[in-house]
Amino acid sequence: MPALKIFSESIKFFKEHFEHLLEKITLRVKENERNMSGDVSESVNDNDERKVDPKNNAACSWSADILWVLTVPAIWSDEAKQFMREAAIQAGIQDDHLVLALEPESAALLCKQLKLTENSNATNIEEFEPGSKFMVVDCMEQ
Repeated sequence: MPALKIFSESIKFFKEHFEHLLEKITLRVKENERNMSGDVSESVNDNDERKVDPKNNAACSWSADILWVLTVPAIWSDEAKQFMREAAIQAGIQDDHLVLALEPESAALLCKQLKLTENSNATNIEEFEPGSKFMVVDCMEQ
């Protein structure tokens, strides 16, 4: 089986799974809002919050509202990155809604925003104090 097909189908699975989770969460929030307003006569069904494509009256994907970020290893060549972009496009992600990010840069951005601390009782997520320093080490096997 071609590698492009395998990558594309894998990305498509995660994309559709994430969109389905977004639909469920949106429906749950909308139902809670209705219940809190006292309007319990209206029930929520799977199509309540989906956008409808006027051409075929089918539910639209959330993809048009999402900026998809796929991380790739820093050592990948431009050809390998283009391969990943093509796989994502074949999976149904629009090119103008797709960003490829290098894994160590993504890790650094996360570390810049969050400080994870762990003690015997729990794991805490906090913000770093201004001026704090951190290091991201991208280890690879040769």
